[in-house]
Amino acid sequence: MMDGLFPVFPMRTPFPTSLIALPLVVALSGLTGYGKISGTTKETAEAGKPPMNWTTSFPGKNPGEWFPRPLPLTELTVTKTIDVSDFGARPDDNQDDTQAIQAAFDAAKTCGVPCKVQFSKGTYRISKATSRGVQGRSFSLDGLKDTVIDGAGALLLQTDPTQGIFYFKKCERLIVRDLFIDYDPLPFTQGTIQRIQADPPQIDFVIAEGFPSLDDSQFLNGQRTNICVPLDPNIPGRLRDGARNFFLYKTAEKLSDGVYRLPLIDLKRGWDHDLSVGGRFTAFARNDIPIASFEGCRQVTMQGITTFASGGGQYTGTYNDCINILGCKALIKPGRWKGGNADVVHIYGSRGGGPWVEDCVFEGIGDDVVCIYNGRPVFIREVISPKELILGSVQMKAKAAGDIKGDFTPLNEEQIQQGEHLAFLNPQTGKLVGESDVERINIATGQVVLKQPIQTEGLTAGSEKENTQVYNTSIGGNFVVRNNQISNSRRYGMFLKAADGLVEGNRIDGVSASAIYISDEPAWPEGLQAARLVIRNNEIVNCGFDELFHTNPCQAHISIYAQNVKRNPVLDAPNFHHDITLEGNKIKNWSKLGFYFSNVTNLTVKDTCFGEPREKPAALLFKGPLGVTAIEPFPLGFPETPDPRTQN
Repeated sequence: MMDGLFPVFPMRTPFPTSLIALPLVVALSGLTGYGKISGTTKETAEAGKPPMNWTTSFPGKNPGEWFPRPLPLTELTVTKTIDVSDFGARPDDNQDDTQAIQAAFDAAKTCGVPCKVQFSKGTYRISKATSRGVQGRSFSLDGLKDTVIDGAGALLLQTDPTQGIFYFKKCERLIVRDLFIDYDPLPFTQGTIQRIQADPPQIDFVIAEGFPSLDDSQFLNGQRTNICVPLDPNIPGRLRDGARNFFLYKTAEKLSDGVYRLPLIDLKRGWDHDLSVGGRFTAFARNDIPIASFEGCRQVTMQGITTFASGGGQYTGTYNDCINILGCKALIKPGRWKGGNADVVHIYGSRGGGPWVEDCVFEGIGDDVVCIYNGRPVFIREVISPKELILGSVQMKAKAAGDIKGDFTPLNEEQIQQGEHLAFLNPQTGKLVGESDVERINIATGQVVLKQPIQTEGLTAGSEKENTQVYNTSIGGNFVVRNNQISNSRRYGMFLKAADGLVEGNRIDGVSASAIYISDEPAWPEGLQAARLVIRNNEIVNCGFDELFHTNPCQAHISIYAQNVKRNPVLDAPNFHHDITLEGNKIKNWSKLGFYFSNVTNLTVKDTCFGEPREKPAALLFKGPLGVTAIEPFPLGFPETPDPRTQN
């Protein structure tokens, strides 16, 4: 049942408390310990000193146990310098430097003392690794420790648009700083629409001068159906107002030099109203290869890195401890209409410390800008008893749009460990059917013995997304996203599915759907729950304008809810998310719906201000089922103050 539909009132009129027919629950208050969380940690590698820890008490589910996250590593004492030029890598010589740079990294690993790998300012051309390393990245850094990679303002120019740059595996105490990264040729193209045909659905696309052709290899080697996106006529990176946030095609027909016909797929009637002849359009050569991927690393910091394009995501990670993204930029280069193809930050399964993202600028991104979550599920091979199961891993792959299937593979030791907490999700209903801690686990066989028995009637074995999904909710949390600028990007500014996090002081401007979106996603299995989050003092401007935002009833500028495998909202699972505080947030030039809240307990909203909505009277301040929130009145209107980050 959907209740609580509240209209917009005139500016500077307090929101009438008589209309908030919500039973009062315990409001979270007395938040302390955040005021001085900014800082740096200097680790002296020779002494082996542990990183500085800070904790704060959060009056939620586990008082006194919230957020033991080490501060980011920003300095490292080194005793040796290794220059990439000593191995033949020289800037601006128009030669491929991939093998020479890899040799410098290898020397750093074996030098035996904390060291610095030094670049010089200029352009280093790189390409696919030819002799070693993980597939899809130019450089493999496996087991590198106590090292600073100092870019000195150098540009790494990737000449293979199907490749990423760095693969970090089991690295510890590593700082990568002051690099620029770009692609030539680019992993996307741009141009304008010359012709639109409704049935059969197709468009003719004229590519802008100097940009790749759709029959170039990067568009033929993509791992997914090709994505194309309509853009705003004036603002680089921003999607077209009111349109679908992506279109799909499989093959492009060349009509003449620079002109291609795209047969579009998976469309509903009226799709052609989203586009216009002469409108800006971009096509992605998207792949699953990020600029930098982290696996099993501890205290790795990317600092002052500037990127202008990416084939896939940019900073992705699995099962790490403290990945730090500090002062980095993902920008739209002048003359281009977009930046990277996929998420800038996409990190899950963190143990100890989740990602720390601070003082960054991300613009023109082709998918959710920041995505942080517990992890991907494992599945049930066999139910032996209420306390014993056989679990297996499933490597999900998109066979086609909306069709995700997988086959069982053995568990790995990073997915589940003794003592961790498992949540069993029925994806058909979107509800949890059981939770328990792990008493014993045999990774080789997948046998898991639970401490607390669960109801076996609600469990279904199998390796498809419709079967019971099992999530490890002990991992993925302890994250910080603060003082960042996110602008003009596709879909969500932040997609959060993890616990114990601080989202503070960010400005989110011009993302096409929800600015902050908190939900599980069993249809594309990633999850699971948000808990013990503080989301405060953020500014949300000009967001929420694509077709998804306007047609999905749960899409708001800040949304919190649960969904099932058919992407429908779940309305009767009140305890799915819990202990979340929204405080001091400002929402300006908004539309449709300010907040949507469902499936959450111990939610507090206070000191939130709304500016004038973009359209009237359709805009609503709040929507959601009754009985789940403690909400203070929302002031409408506030003094306009400039963003200090945009001032000279």
